[in-house]
Amino acid sequence: MNTSRPLPAAAVIDRAGPADVAMLAMGTGDWLPQRAGAVLVLEPGPGFEVAQAAALLGEWLRSVPRLRRRLVRVPLGCGRPVWVDDPRFDVRLHVRELTCPAPGGQRALLDVAATVLTGPLPPSRWTAVFVTGLKGGAVALIVVMDHVLADGIGGLALLAALADPDRRPAPACYPHPPPSLPRLAADAFAERLRALGRAGTYWRDARTALAAAGPRPSRRARCCGRPGDGAPSPSCERIWRSCGRQPTGTAAPSTTPS
Repeated sequence: MNTSRPLPAAAVIDRAGPADVAMLAMGTGDWLPQRAGAVLVLEPGPGFEVAQAAALLGEWLRSVPRLRRRLVRVPLGCGRPVWVDDPRFDVRLHVRELTCPAPGGQRALLDVAATVLTGPLPPSRWTAVFVTGLKGGAVALIVVMDHVLADGIGGLALLAALADPDRRPAPACYPHPPPSLPRLAADAFAERLRALGRAGTYWRDARTALAAAGPRPSRRARCCGRPGDGAPSPSCERIWRSCGRQPTGTAAPSTTPS
């Protein structure tokens, strides 16, 4: 997950974790982006208006800083990408309204959710879509987050922070200036030193895992597949014959005419 370390100054370095960087790489090119989504079906009461609900959601966002940040790459030697406050954040790019196609049933709603889930995301890597036109006058809320922003559990925590007033901290000063390059470089260097200090632990864990796996089979046993009788596996036999050699445990074909 993401790691945050406060600096002596007011700025905070909020880096993407190693798993987040891997997910970011997997979502490039022809690969489908790694995202988490949720579909909430609401039963609005009298006087419910989507515009007011969207405005209220925009107010709640002030208490969840991560949802108003964007991930930026840093120069070489400054570590992994960092999350910084987006001074151009516009809630209208993230919260919008769509009308569900007729007949407005569950299948049509899921088709809309699939379109939102695979569609483009704003720079903050999340979106919330109110869907109207459902059967019975219901309204759905589709929330999609990039896995780099939050995994399934982290996404639920962000939703809980939005919906529960007790979990919403007081709005902080926004936007914070991004960390300077010297601080990023110093933080990356300190992180590398900590990783070197953990190298001994990693080596001991690897040795313990290898010991628990048991002895490694011999090369002949791995090739023949049935240790003891020398009978080669079909794959091994094909490999030996492609090299012009006879597999171990089998007799060479006779060349003497009968």
